[in-house]
Amino acid sequence: MESRLIPLDGFQLRLVPTSKFKTAYVQLRFSAPFRRETLNLRALLPYVLLSGTRNYPTKRRFQDRLDDLYGTQIGGGVAKQGRMSVISFSLSVVMEQFLPGGAKVFADALDLFQEVVFSPRRYRGGFRKGVLKDEVRMLREDIEADYADKAEFSFQRMAEHMFRDELARYRPKGDEATLDQVTPEALWEAYRDMLQNDHVEMTVVGDFSDDLVVTAIRARFSFPPRATVPVWVDTETKAIASPAYVTEHGDVSQARLQIGYRVLVRAGSPDYFSMLVANALFGDSDTSMLFRTVRERDHLCYYVYSAYAAAKGAVFVSAGVEPGKAQEAARLIESIRRDVAEGGFSESDLDVAKRAVIKRMRQATDSPRGIVSDYAHFDRLYGRPYDLAGNIAKIGAVTKEQVMARMDGFILDTVYELTRGEA
Repeated sequence: MESRLIPLDGFQLRLVPTSKFKTAYVQLRFSAPFRRETLNLRALLPYVLLSGTRNYPTKRRFQDRLDDLYGTQIGGGVAKQGRMSVISFSLSVVMEQFLPGGAKVFADALDLFQEVVFSPRRYRGGFRKGVLKDEVRMLREDIEADYADKAEFSFQRMAEHMFRDELARYRPKGDEATLDQVTPEALWEAYRDMLQNDHVEMTVVGDFSDDLVVTAIRARFSFPPRATVPVWVDTETKAIASPAYVTEHGDVSQARLQIGYRVLVRAGSPDYFSMLVANALFGDSDTSMLFRTVRERDHLCYYVYSAYAAAKGAVFVSAGVEPGKAQEAARLIESIRRDVAEGGFSESDLDVAKRAVIKRMRQATDSPRGIVSDYAHFDRLYGRPYDLAGNIAKIGAVTKEQVMARMDGFILDTVYELTRGEA
């Protein structure tokens, strides 16, 4: 899959041609430094912009226009990457060769996509209060749903303890306690700031003529020069004299165990690929050491898995356990980690972990969104296009000694337990 990176006015366009899908997928990303004071503004902004445009001022009329364009989809959201807040807008439109009667929709879909970004519905120089009120309500409901999910709630509480003085304690989704402080005027200023100052990237995936796409994008999207230098890796950390052990109580039938480790290997490091294999071997697959030992052999957990936060330099272990058994499970998990660091696994275990990582890499190419994510990751951190075959070769070359070294570099930071009892 050959790709091209093309500089345009104020942004870079990554073209990824493929005949794998019947749709063209466009993603436009705006990145600015992640700050607590702009957290809610940027969490709300994409949804307010998607609530209506100048020519399609209501959600109903906007959706009707999408339906007219053969079910075209336009979406948005916000995420955190390293030390950046990333607002994204996506467009998915059926490729014209699959439409009846030679219908032409790409240009019209791109016009609507451009309108979302540049021509929002305005009222007296800002966003309408009613629209903002509705989006605040829906975002609040979304955050409250996370609180009701005990696994998500316990992870967030662990993060608040582990990253108490770091930006990583905050979620890009927003802060419920201060949502009502957002005003239409402040949100409008945040929108203008996004257009004027954010680092901008665009990726297009599909079966298209490069020249046609470049011409269409250039005619609709341009941005003034900007000075924002994105920081894609979060290097904030702290000295750890000893791990923190935190127990909180709530209305739960199943205790939730969250363990946070610091690691020195982050995205962009030469050791990144061996870290992927080490994490898969440790807990990020259903053939991992944690799954086979903590859950299947000792029956201490209903579920257990690890996740590598590459942009932060952290590994998290999550488990659901019987109340009263969380600390026993935590001790076993750390014992397994030390055992792997000392070489307590076979070449067969290593091969299975490699296959799990490679399978996930291949699966990511089964969706346009996965392809965009992979290319953005490598553009940002490695300064080169994503190379699936080359990356698979790097995974295959990982040695047992490298995995041991990665596991030996884990630093236990926080052990958090949410268990039954009065809060």
